[in-house]
Amino acid sequence: MLHVWTQGPTDAANTLVVLSGGAGLSHDYMDPVRALVGPDLRFVTFDQRAVGRSGSPPMKDGKFDPATFRIDDYIADLDAVLNSLPRTRIHLLGHSWGGFYALAYTARRPDKIASLILVDSLVPDSKTAEEGIKRFSARQKQLQALQLIPDPIPKAVGDDCMPNIAAKLPAYFSDPSLPIDPEFKATKCRSGVNGATFQALGEWDITKDLAVLTLPVLVVFGANDPFGGREWADDIAQALTHARVTRVILPVCGHFPQSECPEPFFITVRQFLKSSRI
Repeated sequence: MLHVWTQGPTDAANTLVVLSGGAGLSHDYMDPVRALVGPDLRFVTFDQRAVGRSGSPPMKDGKFDPATFRIDDYIADLDAVLNSLPRTRIHLLGHSWGGFYALAYTARRPDKIASLILVDSLVPDSKTAEEGIKRFSARQKQLQALQLIPDPIPKAVGDDCMPNIAAKLPAYFSDPSLPIDPEFKATKCRSGVNGATFQALGEWDITKDLAVLTLPVLVVFGANDPFGGREWADDIAQALTHARVTRVILPVCGHFPQSECPEPFFITVRQFLKSSRI
């Protein structure tokens, strides 16, 4: 069972469905996006499978089974959420892993989605992702040398990976001294979900699948995203060969623009949504 949160008028002509990152992170850190709610826009989000308040598939030998965390399983979950909503135009916003999830879903269900918003999204292929992970590791080591984050990084406590994420969080920000928002502190993280999801993905490449997309897409990244804001924005935009792509790089901003640089982020997203409501 998936736990779903909604806000805004039920009769709104447009619905913004928000997919959080991870995999394995609860929806909480994306709550600032609720500021987009208006008379013509409803907000919907949910905790993904086995995360936060959502139910878990059966475990195998006490561990999450990658066979129940395939991209097909995630697509079926989002189908269930969308099918539960009133008939409306769906705008899909995904952050980080949630951006990849949004791309994969829309490639399978292009007729269901009116527009895509990809916020510091994971890229469509694993080889490019590995390059970004190396950039993040270099950023982490730099901050460890400056004693701005611990060395070594704390490990997960059981299946709770928030101690690990919280310790590394300054590396995700453009300004590592940025105070941590309450939404981050409320976020739950399950390392087993992350491991099972990426084990199921293996070496991935959905680039060819994205050629079917012709809808409006906003690709928005922080210029100082530690995975490589400009590089990953270019990689995603180039993969969307037939979509109507708007690419925006936000200065002095890292991996979480909704929290780090909210004013330019929300201006950008509102303008895009306005232009996408046909």
